[in-house]
Amino acid sequence: MTAFKIILLLNTFGWVSTIPTGPPTSACSESRCQNNGTCIVNEDSTTSCECARGFAGPSCTFEICTSGRCRNGATCRKMDGVETCSCRDGYSGEFCEIKIDECLSNPCLNGGECIDEVDRYLCQCLDGFGGKRCEEYCVGNFVCQNFGSCQYDNKSSSLYCNCLPGYVGDRCEIAPDVCAPGHHLCPENACVPLFNLYYCNCPVNGLDSDFCGAVIISTEITKDFLPTDKPSATGLEFSWWFIAIGVGTILPIVFISIVVYTRCSQK
Repeated sequence: MTAFKIILLLNTFGWVSTIPTGPPTSACSESRCQNNGTCIVNEDSTTSCECARGFAGPSCTFEICTSGRCRNGATCRKMDGVETCSCRDGYSGEFCEIKIDECLSNPCLNGGECIDEVDRYLCQCLDGFGGKRCEEYCVGNFVCQNFGSCQYDNKSSSLYCNCLPGYVGDRCEIAPDVCAPGHHLCPENACVPLFNLYYCNCPVNGLDSDFCGAVIISTEITKDFLPTDKPSATGLEFSWWFIAIGVGTILPIVFISIVVYTRCSQK
């Protein structure tokens, strides 16, 4: 009976616990820790590396940057003793020391002021403009009063208000004085302003006029729209034209007032 069979028989009956196959081996191999790192066997039989100065990582394969030359939060990488800097967005240069000016391309439109930030820009827009690059216009606080309309001037890249006839001012804020002396067709002290119209409220016992009781748009407002062959016409010559404008303006107001009154009275 050979020695192997004897050992196998003894092992079968529990007399031998293991069959030796060679000399014991260490868990730390020569290639476990690089760059002069020291292999350590832990209590749970796992291994780890204690790296030499200037190296890091599970196997001490990563070189550590020691110069501190990389700036502005850049990541330093070292290979074969040479350090290189990987810059964050918004920075450039060998050591990431240069901040990129995001406003160099003049991204803000319509007179907007560019504010340079890290890896982005902000546009501070003029009044009436909006959007990331101030490309939107007639927005925000630029409001034309008295039903004026906001307009964009392509030549000057600016905004202006297109006012209704008679209204003036940068925002159409100045209403026409339709009842100023010489600007209306009513008898004296009978002119009552009504938006850009006026109403001749004649006394019962008083003055007579072709325009008493009529709603009229001021001749000062409409002079640019009247026939040029009748610049000084008075009386009934403009009456139908005035009445047509007055009726077209007042009827919607009267209709809305009736509807509102009816609904309120039903509650």
